[in-house]
Amino acid sequence: MKMERSIVAARNLLQALLLFLLIASPATAITIIPHDAEVSGRYVRLGDVAEITGADAVISRNLEKAVLGFAPPAGRQRIIPLETIRMRVLQEGFTPREVRIEGREPTVIRRGVRLSRETMREVLERELASWPEGAGAHFQITRLPEEPILPEGPLSFRVTLPRRVTSNFSVRLTVKVGGEGAEEEKIFFVPVHATRIVNVVVPVHPIAKGARIEAADVRVERRDGFSLPRDAVHDSAEVVGRIARRLLLEGKPLTSSAIERERLVRRGDKVRLVARFGGIEVTAEGTAFENGGLGESIRVRNKESKKIIIGRVSGPREVLVTYE
Repeated sequence: MKMERSIVAARNLLQALLLFLLIASPATAITIIPHDAEVSGRYVRLGDVAEITGADAVISRNLEKAVLGFAPPAGRQRIIPLETIRMRVLQEGFTPREVRIEGREPTVIRRGVRLSRETMREVLERELASWPEGAGAHFQITRLPEEPILPEGPLSFRVTLPRRVTSNFSVRLTVKVGGEGAEEEKIFFVPVHATRIVNVVVPVHPIAKGARIEAADVRVERRDGFSLPRDAVHDSAEVVGRIARRLLLEGKPLTSSAIERERLVRRGDKVRLVARFGGIEVTAEGTAFENGGLGESIRVRNKESKKIIIGRVSGPREVLVTYE
């Protein structure tokens, strides 16, 4: 009986001792003291915004690496809720009784650098100057974006140009920040105005439909090529001796569709077919199926053979043919 009483007494004493230790010992194993911080990376970690005490070095280092979320955009700030910090620590294996947070919610600011308009302009102008499609053109950047604040890190640029030059177009400027595997990208669209000064032929006075154009009827002016019709004529030699297909207005650029060669052969005309072989010339009669000016190819029918052949107008009602 005495032995049983001793065992019971010892057990009660042990339970009392454990209860005393539980009450006397602090329930918190670690203390987290938040503070405001500046970061440069894409993520906010616990070690960025809090001091950790009460844990050994290994545990502290692991907790400091715990990610609380994304950092705000460069130059902006974000408040980290205390509950976010608490839940992240619990995910690391701690119980609520083992964690104590002292202080207010920390504010995080992401450091950044301002990308100047001068830098953007230099990058764009360098690419435009080396653009093969833009040879001979002058480019004016009409508007640059507001100077953005970018995350810290090395910058790289990529300029995407359109397939062809027009008077107004947009250039895509891609700015990458950071090293491989941790890049962030910003994209800007920059409007550009282009001019290319070229010669163009214009009438010096109105020219009536059907009139023959003489050298004194036209002059060459310097104008922006991007504002001209695609078939504008740039050399006066190409219009002198041609016929106006419609009324041509003074000062309006001439186009190849507005003029035509003088018709030496008209559809239905009886024409002289000429074939030359060395010093021998053979002629025949034929009928023109098309209108034609000097040097133009038209279809004609040989009166004798009834065959339709193609020849080149060589004079008034005369067509030079080649027999293979």
